[in-house]
Amino acid sequence: MSGDPAFVGVRQPTFDAMVGRHTRAAAQIDQLAQALWAELNRVQLDTSPAIRLRAMAGRLRAQATDLQRRQRLVHEMERQKIDFTFRAGGGTFWELPDRLGAIQARVDGAEAADLAGKAAAGDRTALSRLMAFAAEAGDPHFAKALLQGLGPDGIITLPAALAQRLRRDMDGRDPSLGTDEAGVQSALRLLSKALAVGTDPSGEGYLGDAYLDRLKAQGRAEHRLPADTYAGYQSLATLLDLSEGHPPFSARFMRVVGSDMIAYDREHRPSHPPPSTPPPFAPPYVPGLPRARPEDGSAPIPDLTGLLHLGWALTPAGDRATAEPPARGRTDFLNGLLHAAGLSKASAQALLSQTAEGQKNSDLEYLLHERRARWAYTDHGTRLGQTMKAAMSGHDATSQHLFKETSELLGRDTRRYFTYDKDHHLKFTNTDGHADDLSGLRPSLGDILCSHLKDVAGALFGDVIGGGAPRGHPSPRDIDALLAEAGQNDDAFTALVKSGIGRARVQLDQQYSGGQGVDAVLIAQGGLLGHLLAMRREVLIARGATVDTANQQVKELIGKGIGLVPVPYAKLFSGVPASLYKELADNQYGKVGDWLFSQTRQDGGSADEDAAAATDEQAVRRLLRQMSLSAAIDHFNDSGGRALGEPFADEKGHILPWDRWADDSRAQSRFIDWCEENNFAAPRMSQTLETVISNSHDDAVNSFNGAGKTP
Repeated sequence: MSGDPAFVGVRQPTFDAMVGRHTRAAAQIDQLAQALWAELNRVQLDTSPAIRLRAMAGRLRAQATDLQRRQRLVHEMERQKIDFTFRAGGGTFWELPDRLGAIQARVDGAEAADLAGKAAAGDRTALSRLMAFAAEAGDPHFAKALLQGLGPDGIITLPAALAQRLRRDMDGRDPSLGTDEAGVQSALRLLSKALAVGTDPSGEGYLGDAYLDRLKAQGRAEHRLPADTYAGYQSLATLLDLSEGHPPFSARFMRVVGSDMIAYDREHRPSHPPPSTPPPFAPPYVPGLPRARPEDGSAPIPDLTGLLHLGWALTPAGDRATAEPPARGRTDFLNGLLHAAGLSKASAQALLSQTAEGQKNSDLEYLLHERRARWAYTDHGTRLGQTMKAAMSGHDATSQHLFKETSELLGRDTRRYFTYDKDHHLKFTNTDGHADDLSGLRPSLGDILCSHLKDVAGALFGDVIGGGAPRGHPSPRDIDALLAEAGQNDDAFTALVKSGIGRARVQLDQQYSGGQGVDAVLIAQGGLLGHLLAMRREVLIARGATVDTANQQVKELIGKGIGLVPVPYAKLFSGVPASLYKELADNQYGKVGDWLFSQTRQDGGSADEDAAAATDEQAVRRLLRQMSLSAAIDHFNDSGGRALGEPFADEKGHILPWDRWADDSRAQSRFIDWCEENNFAAPRMSQTLETVISNSHDDAVNSFNGAGKTP
C-alpha cells in the first residue's frame, strides 16, 4: 500500500501479469458456465448452478474491465514518464487512486505541465490545448500532478515567459495579440487555481511544507528574461492577482510565502524618503532596457504587468475597473498578494497578523504606516483596505486585535494632518504631502468601522453607560481619528450613517422587545452619531468644503422622518420571528439602514426649513425622538395593545405610524391625553443623554488637542 487510504500500490510487470490472468479467468469461467448450462438442460436438471456460475463470470469480466482501464493508465504514465511511484519493502510500486477519475486527473495534470512548458517556449498550439484543462484546475489530483510537473521554479518562470510573449506580440504588432492575451490569461488563471489547491494543507492535493519552502526560495531568486531580470516574487504576484478565490489561497500559504513577500519588500524598500508626490508618469517602455527599479527608486517593485508595460494584457475584461490601465503604467507586486489574501478572512488574518522575524513592527504596521507613501504610486491603498476589511469582518480575537492596531496606526497618522485649532475647530495641514496616500483605503475603513460599531460605541461611551471602556479596545481618541479619516470619503460616511441609524433602531426595538430600558442605547447611539457628524463636518470644512454641504443629506432624511419608519424585520430577515431577529440584526445594521433610507426617500414627507437649518446636535436629538417614539408604538401594537376609536389609530385599534398623523393637531392633542390616561410614556431624553449629544462636537474635536506626532 502507498500509505494513503485512497490509493493502492501496484508493481510492474506483476500488475500486467495479474490483469492478463484475471481477464483469461473471466473468459474461462464464462465458457464453463455455458457448457454446464447446456449439459444440465440436456438431461433436464436444475440449471441454477450454471446461472450462478455465469453471474460470477460477469462479475469477473467487470473487474477485468476495470483492471484493464487502470492498466492502460499505467502504460500511459510510463509512456509520458509520469512518475507516481513509491518504494516499499517489495520494490517500487505505482501509486494508483482507487477512483479512476483521480487517475485520469493525474494523467491530465502531467499532460498540462508538459503543454505549459511548450507554451512558454512559444508553441501556440500547446497554449490552446492547455486551455482545455481549465475546468480541472480545482481537482486536487490534477493540481498536484501539474505542480509536481512544473516544480516551484516552473511556477515562477512560466508566467514570466508567457508575459514576455505578449510583450513580443506588442513590439511586433502581431495580429495574434488578442488571441494570445486570452490564452495567456486562461493559462495563468488555471495555474493560479491549481497553486491554491496544491498549497492548502487541508486538501488532498497538498504538496507539503517543503514545496512551499522551495517556492519561497524561487520567489527570492533572480530570474532572467531576454532583456530583463526579475525577482521570482514579481512573477508570483502576477499569478496571485489572477486568483478568483475558488478556492482561496490558504492561511498556511499566506504565513509562509505571503509574509515572506512582505519581508522581501521591506528589505528592498528605498533608503531615501519618497517624494511628496509621485513622479507624474512612469517612463515609457523601451525594448531591451532593463527596468528592475523604474524612476527614482522610490516606486514600488512592479509585477510583470508593470515590468513589461503590458497594460490590460494580463487582466481579463471583467476585472478591469477603468477604461485605461490604472496608475499610468505603474503596478505594485504586493497588490497581487493583497488581492489573493483579501478573498478569504482566514487568509487575510494570516497575512496581516504576522511580525517578520527580526522585525519590531508587525506586517500591518509596515503596510499601513511605514509604506504609506508608496501606495500613492498605484491604488492609494485600495487593495490593502479590502484585505483589512476581510481580516476584521468579525468579533473574533484576531479581528479585535487587528482593529485595535489599525486604530492606533491610522489614528496617529491622521493626527499628523488634522490638529486642534484655537477656534475650537480642526485645522488641516498636509505637512509632508502624504495626507491622501491612503485615500483608496477609506471606503474599506468605513466598512470596518461598521463591523465594529459596538466597539466604537463602547470606546466612546463605555464609562457613561456603565462598565467603562472595554479592555483591549481602541481609545476614544483613536476612534475619533478613524471617524475623521473615513469621513473624508462620501461612500464611507454614508455606510457609517446607515449602519449607525440601523443599529440605533435595531437596539431600541430589541430593548422594547425584552422589556428593558432604552437610556443606555440612546446615549451610546446618539453620542456615536454626534461624533460621526462632527468629524464629517470638521474634516470637510478644514479641507475647504462649505458648511452647508457637510451633513445636509443626513439632516434632510431626519427631517423627512427616517426615525419614524417601522422596520419590517420579518421581511428583511426572511420571515424570522421578532424573538430571533437579535441574532441576525446585530450583523445587519447596514441592511436596516439601507431600508430606512430607501423608504424615507420614497415617502415620509419633506425636510422643512427648521430641519435643514438644524445643527448636528439638534438633528441627532430629533432622530432619537423619532426612533424611540416609533419603537414604543411598535412595541405597544406587537404586545396586543389597542387604542380603539382614537384619531391616531386604525379601525382595529393599532396606533398608526407617527408620520401618518403628525400634521393633525387634534390627533396629537388626543395622543397626549391618551398617554396620560393609559400610563403609556414615550421615552424621554435623560439629562445624561442631553449632555452627551450637546458635547459630542466639542468632545470629538478636543480629542485632537495634543501633538499628533508620528514616532
